[in-house]
Amino acid sequence: MFIEPEVEGDPFEVSDIDTMLNYINADTVAPKSATMFSRKGCAHCQRALGLLNKQGGLCGSY
Repeated sequence: MFIEPEVEGDPFEVSDIDTMLNYINADTVAPKSATMFSRKGCAHCQRALGLLNKQGGLCGSY
């Protein structure tokens, strides 16, 4: 069971994606990319895409 401590800031110390992926399959390799579905004209989607571009995580747009 993954129980998070009561802390300020980022509360995900135990159930972060790396810990969960390792728990499910210790031999797996984390993917290097992700897929994001967005709607044209959506302000939230545009901000998310902008952040991905800034971080270098966006490989292409279709």
